[in-house]
Amino acid sequence: MDRFDAVIHFAGLKAVGESVDKPLLYYNNNLAGTITLLEVMAQYNCKNLVFSSSATVYGSPKEVPCTEEFPISALNPYGRTKLFIEEICRDVYGSDPEWKIVLLRYFNPVGAHPSGDIGEDPRGIPNNLMPFVQQVAVGRRPHLTVYGNDYNTVDGTGVRDYIHVMDLADGHIAALRKLEDCKIGCEVYNLGTGNGTSVLEMVDAFEKASGKKIPLVTAGRRPGDAEIVYASTERAESELNWKANEHHRRSVAASLVQGIYVAERDRQLQREGPELALSPLWSEFFHFRLIRKLVDDADLSIFGGIYEYKPPQPSSGTVKSQELSPRFVIAFRGTVNKADSISRDIELDIHIIKNGLHTTTRFEIAMQAVRNMVASVGCSNVWLAGHSLGASMALLTGKTVARTGVLPECFAFNPPFLSPPIERIKDKRIKHGIRIAGSVITAGLALAKKATQQVSQNHRALPAPPDQFAALSDWFPRLYVNPGDHLCSEFIGYFEHRNKMEEIGAGFVERLATQHSLGGLVMDVVSGGKNTEAPVHLIPTAVLTVNMSSSRDFKEAHGIHQWWREDKIFDTKIYQYK
Repeated sequence: MDRFDAVIHFAGLKAVGESVDKPLLYYNNNLAGTITLLEVMAQYNCKNLVFSSSATVYGSPKEVPCTEEFPISALNPYGRTKLFIEEICRDVYGSDPEWKIVLLRYFNPVGAHPSGDIGEDPRGIPNNLMPFVQQVAVGRRPHLTVYGNDYNTVDGTGVRDYIHVMDLADGHIAALRKLEDCKIGCEVYNLGTGNGTSVLEMVDAFEKASGKKIPLVTAGRRPGDAEIVYASTERAESELNWKANEHHRRSVAASLVQGIYVAERDRQLQREGPELALSPLWSEFFHFRLIRKLVDDADLSIFGGIYEYKPPQPSSGTVKSQELSPRFVIAFRGTVNKADSISRDIELDIHIIKNGLHTTTRFEIAMQAVRNMVASVGCSNVWLAGHSLGASMALLTGKTVARTGVLPECFAFNPPFLSPPIERIKDKRIKHGIRIAGSVITAGLALAKKATQQVSQNHRALPAPPDQFAALSDWFPRLYVNPGDHLCSEFIGYFEHRNKMEEIGAGFVERLATQHSLGGLVMDVVSGGKNTEAPVHLIPTAVLTVNMSSSRDFKEAHGIHQWWREDKIFDTKIYQYK
């Protein structure tokens, strides 16, 4: 009989003010309902739970950002129901270690699904700030009531950590994947942005975005409201591999890469100076400044650049726990189809096909820039980003430093995957059969190569070389692919095929095959074993984002522009090498 594998528990009354007026209603609904749910789950042996808790369990913290280790002491009945349910979950796990429970402490959700199908327009009185603001903007309400203007904050209004609901949704998916970890017990994670923003700052941002003025009326503080609350998200980032503002991060990275494309066109068309150059338009909007251009020594084209983040001075001391943006971004463009650069770019494209990108002077220049920047400011302050040919450059430089334990954030848009376009085959059985055959052949050749190397090492009494593929398993580059782009779409099948091979009991074959490419093994034979660098596209782990929206043609499917748009449907999955 089919059964549920896990439960995500969202249900519950959630208005702070109402909970103060009707505490018994909240205790009866939220606590009794959860106890009933846990009893039914235990009855049917479904012992995997993700519970939507709340940052209200921190009460009014003495310091910020709030870490998961902070003392918990809610200020209102709603917060206390969340706190009590967390304790109930811990007791349930303590009595039966078969339970796996993730407690997600939300901060302040805002926004809606970009399709507009699921909006932020509740039938009754809203419980959150932004629906009130929106209802004032469209004329349903005469003004926005701001509760409290005498807090010890930047402008006297309360400070909260506002997180988009799409980021929260991704956090729940990450939590479900965490439940697959056999070591998990009852764990708690903050879901926030790590930034504190006041009520008036949120209103100001809405006014600038919408062009509408929001009339304000000030009232006294509401009972149970804290002054300043925002999250530390380090645990969720490290253990769930989750971070808020994914769309913003993706858009920024793609725009900076586009800035490098335009910088090269500025060079070719001699558009110099602030009045003529167009490339700054792609970076300065996000407060990034191009501080160094990476120039190819063969044709003097600009193939990359180093951006520095120069945020504006916070107005009146805005509360920030950490910058969502990195201090530096090293971005690489792809092929530019113009006379001044096309020949050199195609030469680099051929090097990718021949698995020789690492032998080029362009790679050496890029690698030196990455090493110097990481050594200077630390890898946590550096992003790598690239598109097409530039995506291969970003991945290769990232892989090179990742082997030493340095794990930079990497955004690879439409990265080339050199393989026959099997993903374009519509019949799933044929497609799966071809992949199985390819895996068996690749694994067989890899075993033969490994045996030959082992004999050679034994003759020369050499130690076994380290497993460079497994050494990359802690690095999660972000790959962005489009099924309509045959140059990168094979990444979809590359990762999905691993799971299918595990399901049919052929995991060992695929674990070996996934470390090699059939073309790479052939090239290795042709070169007499001199080419020791693995193909760029062979990656053990990744965060794979697929653009599920249809594309009109290959040019659109391969374009960088799709990755900063909000009207696309993206599907993101995390793949980890086991």
